[in-house]
Amino acid sequence: MVKRNNLLMWGALLGPSTTWLVYLMASFTVAAYACERGDDWIMQGMTFGAVVVSFIFLWGGGNAYKRFKASQNQSGIFICVISFLLGALIVLILLASELSNHLVRPCL
Repeated sequence: MVKRNNLLMWGALLGPSTTWLVYLMASFTVAAYACERGDDWIMQGMTFGAVVVSFIFLWGGGNAYKRFKASQNQSGIFICVISFLLGALIVLILLASELSNHLVRPCL
């Protein structure tokens, strides 16, 4: 049987990366449509949604960290810390991509 701590830990490790991958695929697909219509809010909404989903995964990883710390499971604590750092990096990448959309207009 799979423990809840392990699901939260692996979700925090793989979730933000998967969210970023889905965001990239969706943004390349939707960009042409958004440029034709002149709707910049679609891309901003996608970035906001990806950041929120990444934060949800990080929040679950934080709960797993607290449980692993209470049980003194060092390997779980290590993976939770690594997943938090990776997730924070992905959130920064998502925000940087949104900033680049404001600095260099993707629709010419």
